[in-house]
Amino acid sequence: MRLAGISTMEEANAFLPAFIAKHNAQFGIEAADPHSAFIALEPSFDLDYYFSMQETRTVKADHTVSFEGKVYQITAASRSRSLAGQKVSVRVNPEGQLHLYDGKKRLEYRLASVAPAKAKPEQSSPETPKSLSETPKSQPCDPTAAARRRAWLHAAAP
Repeated sequence: MRLAGISTMEEANAFLPAFIAKHNAQFGIEAADPHSAFIALEPSFDLDYYFSMQETRTVKADHTVSFEGKVYQITAASRSRSLAGQKVSVRVNPEGQLHLYDGKKRLEYRLASVAPAKAKPEQSSPETPKSLSETPKSQPCDPTAAARRRAWLHAAAP
């Protein structure tokens, strides 16, 4: 398009039909079979399984998995056996929908009630005596003290 002197979107849109016709005349070939090669996708084919970001999680004893700060519980209807301790894949498709899989089998799940957060360690209160809240200052090290403590190692045997 630079060679044709095109610099605006309107000029490019006007140029495109003639360019496509010229390109197809130069590079286009007739199909060996004039019938369509399109094959309809089977309804059972799960595109979300293949076109998604995947992470692996281990199922807890209560059939829950954690993902991005949320807890999901696998429903009993979607599993024929206990999945506790098993690995499942958590897949998120480009639209942001989350799906859980055991192998290639999609599992039904629900958002579980969140367990209470762990208690935070207590901060020292203003009533805490100063002597308990401060750590003692360390004394400078005597470089010869360690050597004196190990002197027996180097003593000659009788």
